[in-house]
Amino acid sequence: MMNEVKFSDEADPSRAIFRCQECGAILRGKHNAYEHVRGHGFETDVAIWAHLEELAEKLDDRTAILWSIGIRLRLTPPGQPRVEDLVTVGDVVWTDYSPEKGKVVKVDRYEVHGLPCYSIIYVPLDAKPFSNGRYRENDYCYLNELVAQDGRILHLYKTDESEVFYEKRQMILDSVL
Repeated sequence: MMNEVKFSDEADPSRAIFRCQECGAILRGKHNAYEHVRGHGFETDVAIWAHLEELAEKLDDRTAILWSIGIRLRLTPPGQPRVEDLVTVGDVVWTDYSPEKGKVVKVDRYEVHGLPCYSIIYVPLDAKPFSNGRYRENDYCYLNELVAQDGRILHLYKTDESEVFYEKRQMILDSVL
């Protein structure tokens, strides 16, 4: 088996939860998951881990953990607005690591480690759309693996402290008028 990677003292591979991509089985423990996938006929480490998805375990309404490496993840608490509630097409976004603002063209929901998260797809404010409303491929920018907590848009992984800021489309119109 591959060398163990450990990012924190909370890591406990025996508690990790995996989904077998081959048959859908949910397995507890890194060793058990590894042996299960070997049973499907996969022998190399790369092939085995390519057929496993680690699922996060919810610790509370705001936090989950990936036991194999001890990384904590953020969750949007019940009753709080989700990313798609905070940001919609036409709003303006920027991050704490880049002051460049962009106009939101799409908000996508998907799952990572079995948890819901979002991507915000945006274009620079000065980007010009084609007649069909689309933009040049290199105009599109992506902010991925996002969740909302307390009205803030944050990265799914708690080790990433970056934040996405936003202005609602109506606020922008009001400031112009």
